[in-house]
Amino acid sequence: MTRVRQVSASQKIANGSFGLLNVRGSTCAAPRNGASARCCSDVPIDEGSESGLGSVLLFYLVVTMTMRQIRPGSRSFGLFVDSSQRRGRSNPVIVALLSGIFVTLVVLVAVILLQGRGDEPNGPPGTNGPSGPAPKHKPKHKPKRIDDPKRIKETLQVGKTYRTILKVGLEARVEDKDWGVKTITNLVYEAEMALDRTIKSNDGHRIVELRHFDNARSVKLLTDIEDVSIEFGPVGMLALGALDYLRPGTGATIVAAKPIAEAILARGADEVAKSTATKAFAHVDSLSGKTVRITYIDGVGIESVEPVDCTLTDSERSFVNGSAVVSDYYIMPQLNIKVGGTWTIDGGQFGGFIDPSLRGVPSGEIVVVRDSNHTETGKEYATLRIQGGYLKINESDDKTRRIGTFTPRGSFKYSISDRIVESAALVGQMVIEQVSKDHLLLEASFKVRPKVTVNYSCKIK
Repeated sequence: MTRVRQVSASQKIANGSFGLLNVRGSTCAAPRNGASARCCSDVPIDEGSESGLGSVLLFYLVVTMTMRQIRPGSRSFGLFVDSSQRRGRSNPVIVALLSGIFVTLVVLVAVILLQGRGDEPNGPPGTNGPSGPAPKHKPKHKPKRIDDPKRIKETLQVGKTYRTILKVGLEARVEDKDWGVKTITNLVYEAEMALDRTIKSNDGHRIVELRHFDNARSVKLLTDIEDVSIEFGPVGMLALGALDYLRPGTGATIVAAKPIAEAILARGADEVAKSTATKAFAHVDSLSGKTVRITYIDGVGIESVEPVDCTLTDSERSFVNGSAVVSDYYIMPQLNIKVGGTWTIDGGQFGGFIDPSLRGVPSGEIVVVRDSNHTETGKEYATLRIQGGYLKINESDDKTRRIGTFTPRGSFKYSISDRIVESAALVGQMVIEQVSKDHLLLEASFKVRPKVTVNYSCKIK
């Protein structure tokens, strides 16, 4: 005769037979009633809810056993008692206490289960959710409303393409793991980006722009040559054509440093190229070659970003969402400001002057003075000079971690005729707190504050 082993309720709760507790170390639930096993990793589990529910049930068990009047030798040590043992043993006080405890536990269980449900996931990272078009974006920075349709239309003209080229250079004394030896060496870094902004529509309030990232790339030179300095070359011309063979989103160690040294150095290029200790590293941004459609609303900011025949990573989308679409207006808000007049520009409008590979969004305030006016090739210009202020640069994603601070000085050449910043030359010190794990500056430990130089140009095609 086969004996059936009876398992008490306390044992069932302890070993998880009721299916309420997740036994640590177990990854899959055993199949029941012939059903196939289902891996627990396939199902989101709220461990806090499970542990809370298990604790509540164990507490109820302990209280119940403590409150019961159990006779020696009785078999009723558990949650259930035979009817023969119940007769004549009910105590009104104990019944009332147990009833109150039971009601309280039911409420606690309900609260724990509701807290454990959470929100439904929107889909894997980098997607727009389970289905449907990209949701409207909540701008990271709400710009001050311009409320001047005529001026907005003049700043970004429908049918025109604005070709902008940004070059950012950095020089410093560093310890860099890429150098291979723990010693202080010279670092020269340059990043450049070329993009085309075609204005598809602009009613003075809502702007739709088609933005094509022609290329975005950066290089780092480490050398033991002391007398070196960075050189951008002609304004509006790219310098890193030697990297055209690299695919977007990739990096490489450059075996022959000579083309890079000649492209970015004013002094010491020959010595750097000849030195066997010189090392060069390159990276091409994953945005290179991609096109996006940006919808911007006056006083609101960027409403939506839609990739065109491409996909965007979360990092890329966050970076584009932080763009300053109408920065040319905010840099020169009133055309009739007299020479010597000053005004303050919101730091968020300087995104177009920050190294794009940092994936940063600036904030802060910059004070500008109108220095002079002049006419050139039949066009009227104003020279604007930075008097004071600094920029805080945070990561463009939702974590908003600090990348560093930048104190720019220099000037803008503003075309009153075309309503755009035609060129800018800025220089200043930067404090770098952290960069992304795939950035060329990740391994650099700066011994002095790096000097940063910015060269910007814009032409209407």
